[in-house]
Amino acid sequence: MVTALPVQTMELDQEEATARLKALGEVLPKRGHLLILTHDYPDPDAMASAAALHLLVTRHFRRPCVMAHSGIVTRAENRELMRHIRYQFHTLDTLKSRRNCPTLFVDCKPKAGNTTVADFVRPVGVIDHHPIGHRPIPADLFADIRPDTGACASLLWEYLKTAQVPIPPWLASCMVYAIITETMDFTRPFQPADLAAYLDLLGKANMRVLGLIRNAPVAPEFFAEFQQAIENARIYGNIAWSHIEHAYEPEIVAQFADRLILLERVTWSFCTAFHRDNLILSLRSDRRGVDCGGLLKRVFGNRGTAGGHERMAAGMIRVGEATPEERTAIKDRLVRELLIRIDRRLAATPDAPNGQARPLVEKPAPPEAQQDSTAS
Repeated sequence: MVTALPVQTMELDQEEATARLKALGEVLPKRGHLLILTHDYPDPDAMASAAALHLLVTRHFRRPCVMAHSGIVTRAENRELMRHIRYQFHTLDTLKSRRNCPTLFVDCKPKAGNTTVADFVRPVGVIDHHPIGHRPIPADLFADIRPDTGACASLLWEYLKTAQVPIPPWLASCMVYAIITETMDFTRPFQPADLAAYLDLLGKANMRVLGLIRNAPVAPEFFAEFQQAIENARIYGNIAWSHIEHAYEPEIVAQFADRLILLERVTWSFCTAFHRDNLILSLRSDRRGVDCGGLLKRVFGNRGTAGGHERMAAGMIRVGEATPEERTAIKDRLVRELLIRIDRRLAATPDAPNGQARPLVEKPAPPEAQQDSTAS
């Protein structure tokens, strides 16, 4: 067995990178397929990292492997990115595998709450850039976990570079998109390795593929839900938030939270939505030194799953058995608890911030009311 390697926050030198590559090879199966597993509802970083790991395992280590995830991919850009991945992505429930299938987790961890782990999965390693959390990684797993790194794709770039495996243009395009979305064009925390990976991959990328991903066509429902989110948006002090009653796709929650944090004088934003049997929440902050992932875990407690990074996090609560009234009550209580965690002053007022919050967009008065005001 390979002892878990220590967490690193700085870019590795060549000697350390070579040691990690060797340690990774030692946990791969001698025969049979390796399973590469991402978190549920994979984002660009998870998909690009899984594809990069697939290339590394098949080209450098000469081992067969299969990529899988649970959940669905609905965001337009994510669907377009997956269309350009040359390796097949399977959904975990369609795989028929023997028990104890050796599995590498990428951009996620076993038992992290956002990753479905089938009975046949046997974890052998983790490559991730999310904080470890309160569940330590077993010592017998290969573990390359660097929370300060902006994107998991940057870690896989380092492995491919160390192994001297050429990165094809289609994969370079996907990895570039993963890095710029995870770092929000380098406005979120990142490491020198992220910038080095981005610049190297950009020179290898197919710019047309990158353009197709960034400008993927969206469904009409997207605009209807965005309009609803704008109408429901509220601002209190430096906090902005909104709610979508029935989300067509879960990713719109994160998309709108990303838009709200761009408002002037807003340093915290979040968005909630009901998607099928789940209540979803995405949190953002542009303040330094905050821990959005830890904050959301404390708010959610044992009611659901939550996690993330310093300035971005997400969580989910299952509400499938709840009535519409109970769903609303669960959402309202969650929103208030999060607002109080962000601004303790709100705890002193029972109905806060409902009475003090203002809408993002003031609705104009109807024509009749405007005429009455003029006449008076």
